[in-house]
Amino acid sequence: MVFQVNDLLNLTEAEDSDFDVHEDNMDLRDTIVEVIASFKSGSSRNHLEIRLDDDETVPMNIRCDPSMLRQ
Repeated sequence: MVFQVNDLLNLTEAEDSDFDVHEDNMDLRDTIVEVIASFKSGSSRNHLEIRLDDDETVPMNIRCDPSMLRQ
């Protein structure tokens, strides 16, 4: 329930805000590895495993807003 409420609040904030999208070329794999690393200590405390199962067909170099992707 908590996640649903937070998601709804985030969606409401997103609809009300004016986005200034900053697109950049980035390495998708590096970004995913960074995000996983940031959750590693909290997930291990709760006995959860976060892992990346790579798919070779997904391009690793992409163009997007890095901060939005991390969110």
